[in-house]
Amino acid sequence: KGDGEWNDLMRVLVNLWEEKLALEKPTAVKTVSRHIPSAIRRFVLKRSNYKCEFPGCSKHYSELHHADRFGVTWLHDPDRLFALCKAHHQLAHDGLIKNEKKNIPEWRVRDVVERSDPRWVDRLVMRFRAAAIGRL
Repeated sequence: KGDGEWNDLMRVLVNLWEEKLALEKPTAVKTVSRHIPSAIRRFVLKRSNYKCEFPGCSKHYSELHHADRFGVTWLHDPDRLFALCKAHHQLAHDGLIKNEKKNIPEWRVRDVVERSDPRWVDRLVMRFRAAAIGRL
């Protein structure tokens, strides 16, 4: 009942939810441990509603992904940590997500890996190491 529109009401509710979530956001943690602190994990999962955050995907999340390579930054940043399904997490690690440095709505799947992407180099190094171990 009333004079308002459904979409206006939903916009207000979403804004209230985002404001509440922003107040609960934990600070980023710089560490050498790959263990994601529980407060950050809970925040990311609550923000994503336990779903994959890749645009258009509604699968249940399976892994948390550091958009800024953890092995380089050693930082668990709730703003740069995303819940992804297994398929999108693999695409991210293969360097096949375009605009990963931007906000999630701008993420797209690339057709080919850009050879300047550090993740492409990481994959080559991992393949080389696996081959070297196999020869031992």
